[in-house]
Parts: sequence; structure tokens; C-alpha cells
Amino acid sequence: MRFDNQLMAPVALALLTALVVSFLMTPVVKSFAYKVGAIDVPKDERRMHHKPIPRLGGLAIFAGFMASILLFVDIRLNPQMQSILLGAVIIVVLELSLKHLRQMHYMREYQ
Repeated sequence: MRFDNQLMAPVALALLTALVVSFLMTPVVKSFAYKVGAIDVPKDERRMHHKPIPRLGGLAIFAGFMASILLFVDIRLNPQMQSILLGAVIIVVLELSLKHLRQMHYMREYQ
């Protein structure tokens, strides 16, 4: 299989952009997770970790994905891509809010 060099350069740059943004956003998301209390505290023997772990790592990955898409894909003329990205943003926002609501419920029930 031959690779077109004109196609490989933008794809490699988009992947590198997603990697760098995700890497740079990880400490920001980690501190945000501690501020909002989105951490997993090991309470029993089932847990693999022994210290509290932030649970919002996917947010940094999503930020890298969105930055890469918005920089390297022309979404203005592509309504399908607009719909996909809007759906992705809705899913992330709903998941964050549901995690917060679940955590608040558990804190009320078990404390």
C-alpha cells in the first residue's frame, strides 16, 4: 500500500496537535477534577490503586480531539461533521453533569 505524502503530512500534524493538546490539558483537567470532587477514592480491596485518582481524564482527550478537528477540518461546509461534533459535545456535557449528579447522590446517601 502506497501512502500519499501530501495526505500524510496534515494527518501527522493533526495527530501531533491532538497529542500535544491532550498532554497539556491533562494537569488542568486533573486540578479541575479535584476541585469538583470527581475523584475515585479506594475504599475496598477491589480497587487497583491505593491513592485517590481523578476520573475526568477523558475530558483532556476530548479537548485534544476537538482542537485537532477544529484546526484541520473545514466543518463550515460539512453539515454531517457539524452534527457529529455537536453530538460529541452534548454527550460529554451530559456525561459530566450525570457524573456530578451521581456523586452528589452518593454523598447524600452514604455520609
